[in-house]
Amino acid sequence: AMLATRRGGAVVRAAVRGAGCRGLGTKHPVQGSDAQNEPHLPRWRDSVAWGNTVTDPRAQFGAFAGSYDAHRPGYPASLFSLITDLLAQRAAPETTPQTPVNTAGSLASSQLVVDILDVATGTGRVALALASADPSARVIAADSDPKMLAAAADAATGLNLDATMQFLECPSERLSVKDASVDGITAFQSFHWFSEAEALAEFSRVLRPSGLFFAAWNDRDISVPWVREFELLIEKHNPKFDHRAKQSDLWLPVLTSTNHFAPATGLELSSNQPFHFPHSVKYGAADELVELCQTFSYVENAMPSATKANFFADVQALVADAHGDDGFELPYIAKLYVLEKTQE
Repeated sequence: AMLATRRGGAVVRAAVRGAGCRGLGTKHPVQGSDAQNEPHLPRWRDSVAWGNTVTDPRAQFGAFAGSYDAHRPGYPASLFSLITDLLAQRAAPETTPQTPVNTAGSLASSQLVVDILDVATGTGRVALALASADPSARVIAADSDPKMLAAAADAATGLNLDATMQFLECPSERLSVKDASVDGITAFQSFHWFSEAEALAEFSRVLRPSGLFFAAWNDRDISVPWVREFELLIEKHNPKFDHRAKQSDLWLPVLTSTNHFAPATGLELSSNQPFHFPHSVKYGAADELVELCQTFSYVENAMPSATKANFFADVQALVADAHGDDGFELPYIAKLYVLEKTQE
């Protein structure tokens, strides 16, 4: 495989190990038990539920990168402020301005003291938000999908953020980043695609001793009746989809399963993880919700065309029944896990 790096429009390639769909993980079959009481990982990786129709796994999301970026929800600004504040507090004073990446080109600057690596960056929403939240930070965006990565790099250029950002084409289990070279790693809406043992070991390798690992998911708020009906519609048309397993409250046992990481301490936060950040996305019409659905792998890659057409019709009917012709909001809860390296 090749590593592609981009800074200010320049692309540098170097050989790296491995390839994969945002990560290298092999999807596991559903074993069949109460999804509310079992770790999420096996159910999330059910290849039937999520779709198995893409020949090149790196194209799982890049095939609809534009729609993904236009319709997927973001995250509240308070979440990014928390991350950058925590990293600034824990960053070692002796952190050097040397770039963590072994490639041509350098992000070195004597004023940059915090290095953040966003894995499975997709179209770069999280990486761009972090770069905006802390202009003094250096942000590295990594993804194995070249189309998604190109979209992220173009967005950085449009926002004039590319001077402090770098883009790496590599899977999360095979990061071409130096040992102990970053202060923070973020994996948003992505860890379920990884080979967890390999990814956690790799994250531990590249994090500095005081570094933090942040894993987050956007969950639709199923306490809202019409949202729960929406989830049940997905299950109706994709029976392998399980809206309970899709909720992200039980990831802590998985994230700490290899003993590379433990819940972070000394954060002046509640000890109960994940931390919840409610937010919502406004829509003007049902068609916009349908367009969002077209970015879901468990819809776009898993449902046959005729099934998708019936599902989209049901979504239109649900919105009409719940909201009439009015605009509406789709409520989310962003769920954040904050972990630190264990002493090895």
